[in-house]
Amino acid sequence: DLTTNDPAKQDPASGGLSLDATGAETHTTIITINPSPLEPGVLWVGTDDGNVQLTRDGGASWTEVGRNVPGVPEGTWVPDVHPSAHDPATAYVVFDDHRRGNWETYLYRTEDWGATWTRLAQGEGFGFAHVLEEDPEEPRLLFLGTEFGLHVSFDRGGSWQPWTHVPAVPVRDMEIHPREDDLVLGTHGRGLWVLDDIVALRMMAADPGLAAAPVFVARPRPAILHEVAEAIGYRSTGMAMWQGETRPYGALLTWGVHPDADGERADIEVTDAAGRTVMTTEREVEGGLNRWAWNLRAGGDVDESPDAAEGMEVFPGRYTVRITVDGVTAEAPLEVLDDPREAPPTLADRRERVAAYKRLLALDDDLDAARDRLDAALEEVGRRAEGDGGAAREAQATRDALQRLREDLFTGPECQGICPGDPVADAVGSARSRIGGGRGAVTPLEETFLARAAAARDEVVSRVDEALDESAPEGVDGPAIAGRLPGVTP
Repeated sequence: DLTTNDPAKQDPASGGLSLDATGAETHTTIITINPSPLEPGVLWVGTDDGNVQLTRDGGASWTEVGRNVPGVPEGTWVPDVHPSAHDPATAYVVFDDHRRGNWETYLYRTEDWGATWTRLAQGEGFGFAHVLEEDPEEPRLLFLGTEFGLHVSFDRGGSWQPWTHVPAVPVRDMEIHPREDDLVLGTHGRGLWVLDDIVALRMMAADPGLAAAPVFVARPRPAILHEVAEAIGYRSTGMAMWQGETRPYGALLTWGVHPDADGERADIEVTDAAGRTVMTTEREVEGGLNRWAWNLRAGGDVDESPDAAEGMEVFPGRYTVRITVDGVTAEAPLEVLDDPREAPPTLADRRERVAAYKRLLALDDDLDAARDRLDAALEEVGRRAEGDGGAAREAQATRDALQRLREDLFTGPECQGICPGDPVADAVGSARSRIGGGRGAVTPLEETFLARAAAARDEVVSRVDEALDESAPEGVDGPAIAGRLPGVTP
C-alpha cells in the first residue's frame, strides 16, 4: 500500500438502515502510475492523499519522496507524476488541492530522484493543474493541462502562456503521438482535441531567437496522396450528423513571422527536385505562427514540366517549400508519398495523364476566348439596342439571339433552383474533372470524355464564329462589329 492508509480518510459505515456511501468518497487511493521511458524498473506513483512514491528496482522497494516537495499542503492530491524522456533522474509532479478550496497551481520538477524539487508556474494565476506533458524530443517544451485550458512553456517551465486555440476547459490528460508529432488532449466537457504537428513549437523551444526572426519554416511531415471517402450515411450538413473536424488533406505548412509583420503578405512557392516551380500562392500572415494546408495540387505560376499541370496533384517525390515575407525567405524540405495501400502508377502512366489534362486546359483556353468574344459582341449589340427605331429593334433581336446562344453553349437557361439544360461547354469541364481526379494511365472511358471535350470545343468555336459573322443587325455586318472590339473576330 503506497498511500497513507489513514483510517480517518476512509469510508465509515453510515446511513442507519441503509448505507448511503456511493463510493465517490473512497480515499487513500493510488491515482497515477508512470514508468520511466529511459530506465527499466523505475516507476513513479501519485496518490490522492499526498504521497509521491518512487521505485528504482521494479517495485521491490519504494521511497516516499512527496515529503521533500516544499510549499504543498499536507494530503494534497497527486493527479500526475511525469517521468522525463531525457533524464531518468528527472520527473515532474502536479498537485491539485481544489477540493479543499485551494486553487493554487502546484507544479514541481526534480532532477535528483525526488531528493529536491523546484517549483514551476508559481504565481502564474491560471488555477489548479491536472496534467503535464514533456515533449519527447525537446526538453524545453512543456504543456500543462489546467482547469482553465492548455498552457505551453518554451523554457522548461520558467514562463508560461495560454494556448488560446483550445477552449478554456479542464484538460485532464495529454499525450504526444510518437509518430505523428501531434499533441492529443482529453478534456472534461469539450471532448478530444488534437493539435496537429507541433514541430514548429519544438523549433521555437530549441532556438528562442526564432520568436524574433523575420520568418522561419517548420519542416512539414510527409504528405500522403490518398483518396478521401465520404462519411457513411452522410450527404450534407442538413442531415444534422455530427462529426469532428478532420485533419486537412495535403501538406500542413507551418511558418513563423516576426510580430511586427502582422498583416503582411507571405509569398509561398513549392519547387520539385529539379528546381521547377509547381505551386505559388499568397497568404496574409499574423505575427507568430501561421499554418496553411496545401492540397498537393499544382497552381499559380507553374513552370512547364511533364510532371505538373495546374489543378492536378503533384507526383510523389521531394519538394522544397519557400516562404518569403517582406523580402526575407526561409525554406524547408517536403516529401510527398504515394498511398501505401495501393500499387503506385508508373511514371509513364502519370505523365500520360498530365499530358491529357494539359490538352483539356488548352481546350478551356479556347472556350474562354470564344466566350469573351461572344460577351463582347453582346455588350456592343446591347448598346445598339438602346433607344427607339428600326435599328434598335433589329439590335434587340440580335442580342436575344446571341443570349440564347450563350445559354446553349455556356450557361444554360436562367431559372430559380436547379435549372434544366446541358451547355455544350460542360463536356470540357466534365472531362477535366475526371482526368484531374484520377491517377495513373488514362482509361478508355476517359479517352471518350476527351474526345467529347474536343468535339465540344470545335462546336463552340464554330458556332460563335458563325454567330458573329451572320447575326449582326441590318446595316452592321459581323466584321464591322468585330473590328471595333478588341479580341473579337468574325
